[in-house]
Amino acid sequence: MRHTGQMQLFWLLEFPRSRNSLRIALNTREEFLKVLNLAASDLVSTKLWLDKKIKIPFARNVCSSFDDSSGWTFFNLNKLFDEHRNSPVTIVQANFYHGNELVPLKDEYIATKVMSYLSKCVKDFEAARVTNVEIAKFPKSLTHFFPGSYKYMMRGSTSFPNLFMAGDWIISRHGSWSQEKSYVTGLEGANRVVDFLGEGNYAKIIPLEEDEPHIQALRNLNRNFKELSSQFPLSNYFL
Repeated sequence: MRHTGQMQLFWLLEFPRSRNSLRIALNTREEFLKVLNLAASDLVSTKLWLDKKIKIPFARNVCSSFDDSSGWTFFNLNKLFDEHRNSPVTIVQANFYHGNELVPLKDEYIATKVMSYLSKCVKDFEAARVTNVEIAKFPKSLTHFFPGSYKYMMRGSTSFPNLFMAGDWIISRHGSWSQEKSYVTGLEGANRVVDFLGEGNYAKIIPLEEDEPHIQALRNLNRNFKELSSQFPLSNYFL
């Protein structure tokens, strides 16, 4: 599966096969036109094999970029995958979101840059040497969520009774994001298909754990602020 921002369509009844007919049909619906206001950014995924075993405190790590242009995550694949668990070397994957500045670079330079970032997070990376590297680039494959973009996002059900949507840019009450949200909204779409057809088995969707208290407090504060600000004139001109 491609990363986030990928659209999945569930066709239930016969729909025009002609691409032009489909485009004309979608162009008559406001919900599909609003999606054109959304933006996309680049993803760069790197996988590095190192010459020694490094102790990484956490299997999954979310980081802010050291160059202020992208956010990134890195994963200790030795802990996450059984096939790498007993490997004598470290295998790590780092994904860069909004990695637009990395896409045109050569793989060797990207690998050097990644090792520099990793060394700032875990000092033991400084003594390691890269023995193998795999780098994949996905231009315009990530949804760029910017302030105010929520109003352009779609819901899983559409104005077409037999068309359901899935992707990380689909509105959902689940609370997940990125690849997880694409997967969850896909399950939600499949369940809508079951409802529509009146047959089939529902997919089980595991709810997220509750937010930490400070996150809940900020969400409530933001919700109350929006409710209050909506009562003022010209409130639609503010994010």
